[in-house]
Amino acid sequence: MILYKKDITPVISGKRLWIGICVLVLIAASAVEIWYSCEKSSEESALDDGSRVVFSDEALWKSMLAVKTDKELGEPYKVYPIDVAYPDGNSYHATLVEYPFGESPRAVKTATDSVRVAEGADSANVVPVVKEEKFPRGIMLYLHGFNDYFFHKEMAEKADSAGFAFFAIDIHNAGRSLREGDPRCDMRNIREFFRELDFAVALSRQVVKERVEKMAIARMRDSIGDGVPDSLAQQSLLDAVNRALALPYVLEGHSQGGLIMSLYADSRQGENFAAVVLNSPFVEMNFNWIMRKAVAPLLSELAIYFPDAALPATGNDNYAKSLHRGDYGEWEYNTEYKTPLRPKQYIGWVRAIHKGQRKLQKGLHINSPVLVMRSGCSVDEDEWVEDYMRCDGVLDVEHIGEFAPGLGGNVTLETLEGALHDVLLSKREVRDDAYGRMFRFVDGVLGRP
Repeated sequence: MILYKKDITPVISGKRLWIGICVLVLIAASAVEIWYSCEKSSEESALDDGSRVVFSDEALWKSMLAVKTDKELGEPYKVYPIDVAYPDGNSYHATLVEYPFGESPRAVKTATDSVRVAEGADSANVVPVVKEEKFPRGIMLYLHGFNDYFFHKEMAEKADSAGFAFFAIDIHNAGRSLREGDPRCDMRNIREFFRELDFAVALSRQVVKERVEKMAIARMRDSIGDGVPDSLAQQSLLDAVNRALALPYVLEGHSQGGLIMSLYADSRQGENFAAVVLNSPFVEMNFNWIMRKAVAPLLSELAIYFPDAALPATGNDNYAKSLHRGDYGEWEYNTEYKTPLRPKQYIGWVRAIHKGQRKLQKGLHINSPVLVMRSGCSVDEDEWVEDYMRCDGVLDVEHIGEFAPGLGGNVTLETLEGALHDVLLSKREVRDDAYGRMFRFVDGVLGRP
């Protein structure tokens, strides 16, 4: 009997064909994904080119004329609307909060009398001089964290008494800036905040200039009445206004606001900000290695296609309990703006944070002196423990210590034992220490007043 071997060559060839087709499809899909990812990254980068946006005097005056008393904090706090538009068609609404300079009970408003008498001289030798009103020696702008807004009255008063015109910004989708239908605390790109920060810097400078000019005019009139020559009084007015326009500018950011301020300062090299103060900056997500190195990058890529996909609720309210007066803390604030639990989060937000943190972790080139403050310990327990009253209950402080040195060429890292995540909301002795270190740092940069 003759046996015939079945020819399987066509079957093998068919399998090879299908494998080849699958490989080609996979390669094509990967190429499309890479192309689309690059296109998306280019779009994100195009949102801000690293240059300060210059706003018209009309835009600034429109905001200044819309000033109101702050409903959250009351007098003397003022709020100014900020509305900015981007080339991609998106527009955002933010809010600038001002603590008018000289309002602090500790502030000294008048430095000298209007006349100077030579030692041993009689009244006939009195020399008229221009009154020296106490003007600000700098401007400070504060940016809050995630699920947060500005409510820190103590911060404003301490900055004022240290000689700074103090401002804070509630960025879009947060705090006072929330409008009906806004996704609270959401974003798709950290750069989407840069234009409103540019506006806040320009607006705060203009507000300070106007306030100094009014003070200087009143001083000039008093001085002329005291016999000072008109030319000398007018020159004094001009000098005061010019100094106001050139006041040193200090940026301050907490947590997510610290991440945003770091990247903003890095992108605005030409602005020469006097100093940057970071309070527990959000330099890395507080998850395990797999979540940080595998899951977060995957979600970041998926966000290109599904930015509005919601994340499952995570976290607890222990940090909120350490702050609020109704629990274990000492602070009163609006719990609709700063909720005990995190608001709904989307993977588009994860992508924005992930990309910002990766850029920071590769190293920035902030050309201003940078102060970074952090707690001496972290706590991450599902149930309430007393450590939440003395440790950072949000971030891993070791991450802050790891990445802080790469922010620029002049970085000071301060560790405060017993501090909370928001160092300046810690118990009295800790936050007093923190304020002392902060203003000593700024004094070292600007020179003591």
